[in-house]
Amino acid sequence: MNAKDIMQFMSQALSSKKDRRVIYRDILGVVVFLLIAFWASAHFNLFETIHDFSRDYDKYELDEVLIAFSLVWVAFAFFMLQRWIELRKEVSNRVAAEENLNRSEMRYRELVDRTDNLVLRVDGKGTIQFVNHKSNTVFGYPPEQCIGRHMREFLAPGEEEKVLHALADVAKSQKETDTIELAYCNNLGLITHILWSAYFCYKDDGSIETINAIGRDITDRAKLARSREELIEELQEALEKVKTLSGLLPICMHCKKIRNDDGYWERIENYITSHSGAMVSHGICPECANELYPEYSDVVKDKILPQDLTK
Repeated sequence: MNAKDIMQFMSQALSSKKDRRVIYRDILGVVVFLLIAFWASAHFNLFETIHDFSRDYDKYELDEVLIAFSLVWVAFAFFMLQRWIELRKEVSNRVAAEENLNRSEMRYRELVDRTDNLVLRVDGKGTIQFVNHKSNTVFGYPPEQCIGRHMREFLAPGEEEKVLHALADVAKSQKETDTIELAYCNNLGLITHILWSAYFCYKDDGSIETINAIGRDITDRAKLARSREELIEELQEALEKVKTLSGLLPICMHCKKIRNDDGYWERIENYITSHSGAMVSHGICPECANELYPEYSDVVKDKILPQDLTK
């Protein structure tokens, strides 16, 4: 580090009020130390003692020794100053990095706390390590009461087998990401359907170490899908009850009986009723009434309705 670097660092340090306070404190400490050294030398006459000793014992050339010692001390002080500036710079960089890290952590924590999705982290055994505020709705408990508990405690009946099958498939194929839909039951008995997007971290032996997951509430979509399935089932049942007549029907030209699929002849009324939803009622047409009941033909003529002479 040369003098230019030192001056540049000092100018950067002085640009911050916090750094200026630290610099002023260090300068004050140096001044206090110099004052204490001056007081001690004046009180005990250190410099006069050293000067008299070097003059009386000139043969030891103490003046040269003192000069050399002073030069060494100045060099040592210079290198210590360089090291102190480097340490100050390193500490300043670390503090800035920690502040950036804290700000980034606060931003991500705020994002996690404000999202409507369920954010979760569990270990390889399924124990909850972290969960956001959404646990109040899905699990029925605040995050601090969920941490340390196993995920299967909150699963709806019949969902655990699905989870075990999915985890076995993930561990076998070593997937990094996967999606799965699961249902959970909270402490009030309300069912919530969650679509998970999971991210897996593995140990060296290939087993799952942690699972980080984001879950989206799809309860409304699941209810809609269930309603659609029920409607389809109802329509299928209705279609099964509807019977239609089609194809070529063998019918007797005299008695009008129809031959069914088993080869038996049955009355046309029975055949229509068994092969459709129609019900047959009996009546008589005007022509047949005139032929079979001539005594009534002049009275009713063609105004006879089928239901008037039903059997």
